[in-house]
Amino acid sequence: MRLNWKDTWATILVLAAAALYVTHLEMRDVPFIADVRFVAAACFTLGIGAAVVGGWHRPVDTRALRFGAWFGSTASLLGVVALITAQPWSLALLVLNTLALWGFASLRHTGLFAEDMTDDTSHQENPTARRRTRPEQERP
Repeated sequence: MRLNWKDTWATILVLAAAALYVTHLEMRDVPFIADVRFVAAACFTLGIGAAVVGGWHRPVDTRALRFGAWFGSTASLLGVVALITAQPWSLALLVLNTLALWGFASLRHTGLFAEDMTDDTSHQENPTARRRTRPEQERP
């Protein structure tokens, strides 16, 4: 697989979350940027947006997708913890987990984990699926 426009938009959203976090670290005297809950809510929302754009709705049928789903579940839990506790460490873990999830998903979309991270069941052909043929093969 190759990276496409969805990966580009997911990258932009994740980079916006990371930039917001770095801004939070540098500008602790600005009213909204200094608030851990505000930054956590914004990073959480940007992370969910990246997941929606990137395709979180796919069925989890391979080991790589289960690993990504674990990252996503952890990010969701960390987002809720950061919103409730408003602790800087929880915000840092949320941003780190979001970056790790984005990195793993981007690498998976490039096809890096195509062979070594998939289940044996993913290589079996679906008997009800039609095979696509090239127009050159259809001619006698």
